[in-house]
Amino acid sequence: MIADPEAARFVAGCSSHTGVFTEPGEAEPTLEATRFGVEALVALGGAPRESVLDFVEACWRPDGGFAMLAGEAEISLAATYYALRLRELVGHADPARGRVTARWLIDRMLPGATGDADEGVDIDELYYALRSWQILGFLPTDSHRLALVNFMLGCAGERGGFGLVQGAASDIERTYCCVHGLRILGLDPPRLEVHRAWASACIAEGRFYATPERLVYSLPTMYWGSRTAELLGIDPDWPAVEREVLAFRRADGGFGAQPSSSLWETYCALGALRLATAMREGADT
Repeated sequence: MIADPEAARFVAGCSSHTGVFTEPGEAEPTLEATRFGVEALVALGGAPRESVLDFVEACWRPDGGFAMLAGEAEISLAATYYALRLRELVGHADPARGRVTARWLIDRMLPGATGDADEGVDIDELYYALRSWQILGFLPTDSHRLALVNFMLGCAGERGGFGLVQGAASDIERTYCCVHGLRILGLDPPRLEVHRAWASACIAEGRFYATPERLVYSLPTMYWGSRTAELLGIDPDWPAVEREVLAFRRADGGFGAQPSSSLWETYCALGALRLATAMREGADT
């Protein structure tokens, strides 16, 4: 838990009486904003309201996935992951619908991952699917698992790291997604030291950059980089990481790159702070 009354004030201001969240500047609640808001709330020691599940239910679609908005028809992998994560945070499983969702995920992911579909998948979508399966307590069969592993490994860069699709430049977000995704399947990436060296090169003076060229730096890269460092056993200057994250504090109490905060960036900030504090305190003991 993080004791941060300022952030708690910002997060509370984004929530309705039913416990769902709306991103500042947006007109209506979404599964994305609600997921990040609830995650932030829990990180700050709060508890989500069970009424959040009513909103999750309104976003369910009979095909097995979820839409981002209650009144939207199009389902997506991102919305499906956010919905399942919200159920997990609230502490409510739905086994019957979970089986339908697990099958929808297989039908959606496998043709693209094996190259049998006109439109392939990318690492972002694959990560949403893997986290969804993990929450559901369902892992693909061996043949499906091999296809997913091969897809992730095909996105590895020659110098280390992972990109969005095969042949794309490596970045810290997709490196985190692939390393974590492989861990979900019980594996470490081959050439572990190469990937560790690539990720280490993204770090400078407590900042995690998107690439070793160190041109793009943000709260999301701080979160993805911190998680990658944890997974790969990299030990940056964690107190410096905390200072860099806190530099993004805004007057409204949250965190962001703009004058006003966002739920997304506040979620990233709190995630990086919680990890940095845990790693620092672990080193102190």
